[in-house]
Amino acid sequence: MFYHKTEYQQIPLKHGFSLHVVHKQLNLIHLLSPYYWCQAQKNKINNNKNKIKTSMRTKERDRDHFVSLILNS
Repeated sequence: MFYHKTEYQQIPLKHGFSLHVVHKQLNLIHLLSPYYWCQAQKNKINNNKNKIKTSMRTKERDRDHFVSLILNS
């Protein structure tokens, strides 16, 4: 059993649960616990949500700009 050190706690890494991630540039194999995998997935979801929010804001801004052009013409 391996232990991966974090600031908060030690998470046990069992061979069956660990994810082997190949870092192509350095050709290294990292052992990641399911905890890190979950964090990565959460970050990905949050990033997607932020992208959607940003695109919605842009659309609203464009719409408002278009409406103001029509009203001011």
